[in-house]
Amino acid sequence: MKNQGLFLMDLSPIRRATSSEELGLAAERVFVSINLDRSIGRRAVREMANPAIESLVESIKSKVRALKKKTKGGAGAGTSKPYMKMAKSSSVKVEIRRRKARKLIDKTLKAADNPGKRSIS
Repeated sequence: MKNQGLFLMDLSPIRRATSSEELGLAAERVFVSINLDRSIGRRAVREMANPAIESLVESIKSKVRALKKKTKGGAGAGTSKPYMKMAKSSSVKVEIRRRKARKLIDKTLKAADNPGKRSIS
């Protein structure tokens, strides 16, 4: 069986990264080395390296989430929407009114077809 080992560098550069470029460089510097024979299998690799790799992955995920929130909130002044809300044009407003009127007419005709019921609402 080959040598089994796990070597992790300091993770503090990942935690200190303030931009996506710095995060990428810090993640490249973190070196995980696992030398295993294929007969051991993936489960043994996960069990052996899980705490260290899990910590690394969680710190990278949280940093990426923080950077995403930072870039979203900067342009919209506190809004979480990634798009600008556009004003409705007059033709769109007319179309909305037309649809509402059509629904009301359909509702009225349906009520007229059932003379036993008095309420339209």
